[in-house]
Amino acid sequence: SASPPSNSITILSRLILSSDQTFKPTMQFPLETIDQAKDKSAEHWFDHYSSHIQKIGSDTIPLLNKDPCAKHALVRFRGMISNQLNNEYFPKVAQFREMDNIEDSGATAAAMPMRNEDIMQRVPMIVRSEPNQTEWNARMVFNGAQKQIDAVVAKFYCHNKALKICDCIEIFGIWLPAQSQPSSSSSDPAKEHQEIKTDNQENNKATELCSAVRACNYEQLPKLHVLYYRRIEWENPLVSSLLQSARNDFDAAFKFYHENASSIRASLIKYIAVRYTANDYLMAEYILLNLVSQMVPNKAGIMLGYFPLNIRGQFNNYKLRELYQLLMPYVLNLNLNLDFLNAKRFVPVKNHETDELEIGCLQFRPNTVVVIDTMLLREGELNQIGLQNVEALKELVSGQKVFYDFQFHSLPFEVKSSVVVLSKSKPLPQFATDCVLYAECDDEVADGDGDVDVNGVDEEDDDDEEFSLDQYRTYLSVCSHRVEEFSLSGGDVCKQIEEDFVNLRKQDPNTTEQDLHHRLLMMRLINSSFLGQTNDSDMMNIFRYMQMLETKRKNRNEKYEPQTVMPAKTGCGTSIGKNNTAVLNSISEE
Repeated sequence: SASPPSNSITILSRLILSSDQTFKPTMQFPLETIDQAKDKSAEHWFDHYSSHIQKIGSDTIPLLNKDPCAKHALVRFRGMISNQLNNEYFPKVAQFREMDNIEDSGATAAAMPMRNEDIMQRVPMIVRSEPNQTEWNARMVFNGAQKQIDAVVAKFYCHNKALKICDCIEIFGIWLPAQSQPSSSSSDPAKEHQEIKTDNQENNKATELCSAVRACNYEQLPKLHVLYYRRIEWENPLVSSLLQSARNDFDAAFKFYHENASSIRASLIKYIAVRYTANDYLMAEYILLNLVSQMVPNKAGIMLGYFPLNIRGQFNNYKLRELYQLLMPYVLNLNLNLDFLNAKRFVPVKNHETDELEIGCLQFRPNTVVVIDTMLLREGELNQIGLQNVEALKELVSGQKVFYDFQFHSLPFEVKSSVVVLSKSKPLPQFATDCVLYAECDDEVADGDGDVDVNGVDEEDDDDEEFSLDQYRTYLSVCSHRVEEFSLSGGDVCKQIEEDFVNLRKQDPNTTEQDLHHRLLMMRLINSSFLGQTNDSDMMNIFRYMQMLETKRKNRNEKYEPQTVMPAKTGCGTSIGKNNTAVLNSISEE
């Protein structure tokens, strides 16, 4: 969504004066209105602000992430839930306030006698700015402004049971700056982030990602008493803007993309091949499918829509990282080397001394692309932290899970990400993926330990393109939305898929059901990349297109892979070693 103008408080005051009578008493500072109302329940005010924010628009309310805000003002904050704290118990008069802010005839509420029915509870959560936001995405959301506040303690009074860690929300509430901070928040976590980045200029950005968001005392964070919140449904602000213009009519908002899907697809593949893969069009095809891929909910526990990709060989890894930063709204670049792996835990770790959760780089928002670049990984020794980090990446790649470390036990959190692994040759077995593609580029891989500079990408250079970068970005988001809409109902195409699998097993006895799942996933993603709501004849074309891509990939890989008999596969590309007879027999019986 578009960011609010700098004079948003003045605009808000004018809107308040022109609004209905129930809304006139300074929406800018809600506490007086709340105190004077008869119905003081949190549910009432949740519905109240939901209605009025829809009426006046959220852009009229200062955005705490970037705008200076006054104490006790109504503000909004965009972020990801990072941790949920123990419930707080408070007297009824302290609703939407801190105890220090309560005064009654010169005495604090803490000194008043209270009945049991006067005791209420609220749920504090740590909400921080969404991590791994790409430059173009942040520019759209925050209008290029410098972040003021990077994290808050958000206190929820109702409708919070469905919220969980890593959910992304926009909060509307009453702001209280941290006691040690002025309202402009000159020493907030965002400043600490910037200081750490300055101290680590020589390190790669992946190291900074782990060290920048270090644990800070929760008491030092500003507080936000939540009146209303809503989920951030779309990670791509371009999609949100189009939907808002079309009044949430999806078909109307994206009519252009449905009508021109084939042309946009062909143009984007050419764009990727010419500019980023050195004319390797087959790699561009598979990268497109990886960009489109997205986990879809299902009851069977199968990772539908998840398409991890391993690109191997001689190619420019920096250009590929740049490509993902340029097209996707959230990208986590993990540029692996021994120092980085051995330095700090990737997963969140509970600090029992402070009772706080120390953030790791593998805590990210849904639909983040994780680029695991192993091109700079050399021989050496991993310490205990390094081994734990490699194991954490294995769980992410193979199972889409991140195990938070609570010292005495670990707790799995399901994630929803796309993964691409970049390697010169076969990577560590922990990073194995079902889909492997060797590069055939016109140029050689870049030398040296460089970093991606997406700020150096001049979008005006794309004037000769048939479609703009924003159109490519929107197209990819719409395609991902269509991943769930895939079904095989035609008897002919189902029969062809069965015969195709039988032929594969005749050619290679190590073919397993996982290979069948892979080919079905390819069809799902190809269909989505054409924005297809296809009939049976179209689905047959999708099937043939998949066969063509997979045949090209197989033929290419055979030129580079050692000519040895590979063990049968189980799960996401992991081998089971020499003893594979029982597995093959069980598959044959099925």
